[in-house]
Amino acid sequence: GKHGEVYCTMTHAPNTGADIALAAVITCRDGVVFSLTGTALLPGSEYADPPVGKHIRVEVFGDDGCLMYGGNDRIPESGRLEVRKTASGTPEDGQSEYPC
Repeated sequence: GKHGEVYCTMTHAPNTGADIALAAVITCRDGVVFSLTGTALLPGSEYADPPVGKHIRVEVFGDDGCLMYGGNDRIPESGRLEVRKTASGTPEDGQSEYPC
C-alpha cells in the first residue's frame, strides 16, 4: 500500500508505569518487514553486592545472512559479533565470521 503498517504491544510495570516488555512488527512501503522485541526484565542488577551483569543480545536477519551480537554488559570483552552469510548451494553458506 501507500503507507507502511506498524503493530506494537507493550507491558508496563505496575509500580512505575515504565514499559518493561514490547513486541512490534513494522511493514515498510517497499514490503520489507521488521520484527522487534525487547524487555527490561533481564535478571541482574548493577546495585547488587557484588553487581550482576545482564546478558544483552541483538540479532538482525536479512536475505544475505544475519548479524548477531551477545555479551554481558558488565564484562565488555564477553561481547562477540558474528556474521553468518547466506549463499545457497555454495561452501560459504552458513559460514561464520567473527570481526570483533
